[in-house]
Amino acid sequence: MQQFFSFVQTYFEDDSRFVTKGMQNPFRTDFDNEVAGRASKTDKVPFAEDVFPFLIHYGQAVEAFGEFLQQEAYLRNRFRELPNGPRTGYDTAEWGYVPVFWYQRRRYQLDWVPNIFTISKRTLKSNADGLEGLYVQGRRINVGANRNVTLNFPHLTVARLLMAMAESGLRAQSLQWLDRRTFDKLAPRLASLASLHGDALNQNYHALYINTDKTHEEWKNLVSWRVRRSLLAEYYFQESVVDKFRSVEVPYEDRENSRFLPVNALFRSDRAAKPVSDSLYDYRWVEYLFGFQAFYNRKDGTDRSDSDDALILLRERDEWVEGGTISDVYRAIHTPHSCRATYATLKDGDLEVSEIAEQLGHSNTIVTNTYQVPQIKRLLAKLKAIDARTMEGEAYDPTGESSARLHPERKDSSVRLAFERNREQAIADFRFIPGVALWSLSELDGDASTLNLLRQSPSSIIRWHPTHACPVGNQCPKEVIANTGGMNRCGICPLAAKCIDHLPGIEAKQAELHERIRTAAARQQLLERKGCNQTDIDNLHREMSLDTKELLGWKLSAEILRSAQREFGEGDKTYHVDQPELVRKQLELVTRNRSESEFFLQRIADSNAYPSLESPEVRAKALRYTRLILAKQGRLDEAAFLDVPPHSELTVFASLMKPYVDANGLTLEQVASAVEELPRIVALPSASTTPLLAGA
Repeated sequence: MQQFFSFVQTYFEDDSRFVTKGMQNPFRTDFDNEVAGRASKTDKVPFAEDVFPFLIHYGQAVEAFGEFLQQEAYLRNRFRELPNGPRTGYDTAEWGYVPVFWYQRRRYQLDWVPNIFTISKRTLKSNADGLEGLYVQGRRINVGANRNVTLNFPHLTVARLLMAMAESGLRAQSLQWLDRRTFDKLAPRLASLASLHGDALNQNYHALYINTDKTHEEWKNLVSWRVRRSLLAEYYFQESVVDKFRSVEVPYEDRENSRFLPVNALFRSDRAAKPVSDSLYDYRWVEYLFGFQAFYNRKDGTDRSDSDDALILLRERDEWVEGGTISDVYRAIHTPHSCRATYATLKDGDLEVSEIAEQLGHSNTIVTNTYQVPQIKRLLAKLKAIDARTMEGEAYDPTGESSARLHPERKDSSVRLAFERNREQAIADFRFIPGVALWSLSELDGDASTLNLLRQSPSSIIRWHPTHACPVGNQCPKEVIANTGGMNRCGICPLAAKCIDHLPGIEAKQAELHERIRTAAARQQLLERKGCNQTDIDNLHREMSLDTKELLGWKLSAEILRSAQREFGEGDKTYHVDQPELVRKQLELVTRNRSESEFFLQRIADSNAYPSLESPEVRAKALRYTRLILAKQGRLDEAAFLDVPPHSELTVFASLMKPYVDANGLTLEQVASAVEELPRIVALPSASTTPLLAGA
């Protein structure tokens, strides 16, 4: 019954006897079905974040070359002997115009453009009195007497349709059926089309009126000045064409009883009053991507077409004949509809999901979520950026205020804001993983995974930390305490969920555990030398053992987050091992390659950034370094009588170090090297002038 009513709604949508405005299917099986797992994602492949800007710039350059060709046809009748255009495409230098664009302060040029422009014999108004005509870079080029001329002429109609589709993310159907009388009616009036060219910083977004949309009766969408100027240039061209179809209205999709008004097509075919066909823009889309793929793989001066990192946008058809056109040989991996998934994916985080839904014309945000496909490239780029900030090259920051130290525990953090908007999407986008347990999970009650708890727990229960999110409000279940050996052993707790933004905090937590293990080991050796109670020694060893297990848990969590080798959509997985061999050699795990000074300098910076990781040892070390620096500067009295309030040691050290570090741009290694060169012992007064303490 549900399928029957869906059939009626689809195939009789234009017949008011069966389907009325606002009609909904009365049978809703989704109310009866148990929700299992997340909503399915679109199968459309979005363009990668680093590729998409080049796709837009490439389209603008192709349009500029097309306008040049229109000028050549109009002024020199250059296509008189080329009724179908050059079969092998356009060598731009040979034709006399090489389009260029700038991106991230680098210059790129198009040496070759595919034969993407339809060539057709048209009659045009040579120089009408109105705005209609041919525009190059926003300026009308029509000259001479007001008469009609007939010539072979290149059309930018399909190219402009594809460009608008790629940038705006709008349905191809919505753009294809734009009415040239109304599409620009909501935008501010222009003094001239040239005002939309030039300095992009002074440009803006403009309202586009969508006259045919399946979810809105009347709808406006914001598009960039680039899209608007392309649509206006096409409008002026179509108005200059003289043929019997110029002012003919056509019903939407040839449906005589459509709920949409008849259309005077903006993207009109060269042979009819109807818009260009679906098959034509699909055909040209493959050629468009073929040209872009060739450009992208050679854009830096070397041909990467056969390398492992080459951009691949097309794949060969199963059956094709030698000598066929590009579209006969290849099919697109990224369909035109992929532009919607690209828009929804790349705008996420900058726009609210509801705003993206409004832009794309979605009826609700659930539909938008299905179009948002987290990309491995974005994930890897984020991981590399974090590593670059925390592990390489960045100047040492003793205050811990560096951008390397993310704070996911704060309410205004990107992960928490995303989590509040859409938990399911945030868990996917920020790559949340379950906690790492170093024991068998079979003893735990129930089978609810950590990520399910994170999805379902009330916001008031979830506790956010620099290293993880706790979905049970920091109330450790007794089963977890029994297996971890104590409260708040979150590194080996299966309920502690971690995401990419927790990585800096996890690294800092590992350093804290290293310090605790070192300190415990030194105390254990001291107690053994003094022959102290064996119970005390055993307690220290137990603490070291628990710290080492937790350290291993944090290390494994960080490794899982960094690897990003799991394919998206495999489902929740719990990472755990039973009695790992690595635990047998616990003390071997805590060896460090860093020098002593470098290790504690990093601990000081981490403790400034994450106060919960502060320890008596790191405070003592900060105070010692402060005294050494003052002594090295010849300020012996200040060093000797320095009185620092408790728990202010790190702040005092940071205030002393920061100006020097900032002025010289020193790295952690350089600061550590300088500290190690400081005098280890400050000269003391002679014994004759210094009374000894009684019993010394």
